[in-house]
This record gives sequence, structure tokens and C-alpha cells, in this order.
Amino acid sequence: MARQLRQEPSLRADLMKVVIDQAAKKKDLRLSKTAGALLKVIEEESEKSRRVLAVQALSVIDPRHLGEKQYRQTMERLYALSKDELSAEVQIAVADVITQYQNG
Repeated sequence: MARQLRQEPSLRADLMKVVIDQAAKKKDLRLSKTAGALLKVIEEESEKSRRVLAVQALSVIDPRHLGEKQYRQTMERLYALSKDELSAEVQIAVADVITQYQNG
């Protein structure tokens, strides 16, 4: 799935919805590569709605999907990306995820 998120812009929205659904249902999934691909979408995607969806997908991923260290690194990278984000909608979505992360 991570490879498809990186290579298939036309399928990104549908793939991110699958990530959201599966991560919410299955806590034993390993989503290490998927989290990296979602960060890449946030960084490179020109379509605002897809960037918001990528942030939403990251919001349902938790340390059980990544491991504590990678989860922390993912949240730090998300925060760093938000500093350059022009869309208020994406910034608000990121702020919600970072707040959720900080509140544990």
C-alpha cells in the first residue's frame, strides 16, 4: 500500500480511506512504510483535500502500528511539515493530530 500511495496519485484518496478503516479496526497492523508514504503525500501533494486525508489517516495510526520511536518521529516530521503548509485546513488537521499525540 505504501508503494501505491507514493506512485499512484489517482488512487491516493481511496487508499488513504482503506488505511483509516484498517488502522481503526486492527491494532496489530504494521504501518511503518505507510506512515512514511502518508508524510510524503502531505509534503508533495498539490490537492489540499488529499493532504487533509493523509493527516486524517495519520490520526488513526498509533504507536502499536509503528512502534514508539517511529511514532514519535512521524509526529515530529508531521509537525515540521505543518510549518510550511499554506492551507489553514491542513494546519488545523495537523494541530488536532499533534494535540492528540501530546495528550497521549
